[in-house]
Amino acid sequence: MKIKKLLCCITIFISVIFLYSCDNTDPITDNNTLSFEFDGIKFNMKYVEHGSFVMGEAAEDVVNLDTCYRYTLNDVLVGIDPFDTPEHEVVLTKDYWIGETEVTQALYKVIMEGNKNGFSSTPSFYSVNEQGTYKDPHNWPVDRVSWISMMVFCNRLSIKLGMEPVYSIDGIYNPDEWGDLEAKITNILRPYDAYILVKMDLNKKGFRLPTEAEWEYAARGGNKTSYKTYSGSNNVFEVCNYFSETTYPVRSKKPNELGIYDMTGNVSELCYDLVRKYTEELAIDPVHAGAGEHIVRGQIRDDFYHITSRGIFLDNARTYVHCCGARIVLQNN
Repeated sequence: MKIKKLLCCITIFISVIFLYSCDNTDPITDNNTLSFEFDGIKFNMKYVEHGSFVMGEAAEDVVNLDTCYRYTLNDVLVGIDPFDTPEHEVVLTKDYWIGETEVTQALYKVIMEGNKNGFSSTPSFYSVNEQGTYKDPHNWPVDRVSWISMMVFCNRLSIKLGMEPVYSIDGIYNPDEWGDLEAKITNILRPYDAYILVKMDLNKKGFRLPTEAEWEYAARGGNKTSYKTYSGSNNVFEVCNYFSETTYPVRSKKPNELGIYDMTGNVSELCYDLVRKYTEELAIDPVHAGAGEHIVRGQIRDDFYHITSRGIFLDNARTYVHCCGARIVLQNN
């Protein structure tokens, strides 16, 4: 058994080095962590083995289908909404790596400096009443990014680390050739219609946003899950600043079973998927692309701490959920 486990670790190590090696930005890996560094900024990715899980909430747990069902669990307000139902089985057939933390201010800045898409490389630092900035942004998550800006970020990060960018517009993968996307979104009535232009190629092995299913599976602890109410604990105070008026440094709280931080609380995290209603049908590697509002998870709002709670993000001035950040993934096979 020990020999089998050793061989498995060696196989993962060799495959990672083969897939992601480049001239001077080689990732460092152990059996469940990939460590990257660019321009002095370090970030880690955690390994998530493929598997199946039950996604969402049971409909019978929502006592009033017209409103969000809120209840108190150990003196903590929990919200379950009809939007989060019904339960359904999801199968993820591919392993992947997911950010140990949300994308930090420092990483976003170093990657987005000089972008030609109209997006600021220093999104506003979130603080009480939106006043002031943090003295050290390196350990705080980005908090005012848009879905479309994260397409740019992921592709630029992939290119800078010698990987294949995942997203394209009109067949072009270099985001510096996409034009001023911020202006395009601002100047049209329905900004999310522009998203239909973005195509995702899962055969490319670069950085991208997680699908909603990948996000929830990782938040639950993957195949190491211990079925907690929140990501990593049944005590919300162990994993996030409950009812906090600000964001807080990443890794401030307890990680979940996979060693991932802040999937409950801190900033709302953008997913690739469009908003859609769940069905009870089996879903295999579900991806929901196109034009429309996008899903956010792990929200900071007072009743969105439950591991299954979903939110809606509509870009630019028409943002339903403010203080949005993101977490990135890297496909393993």
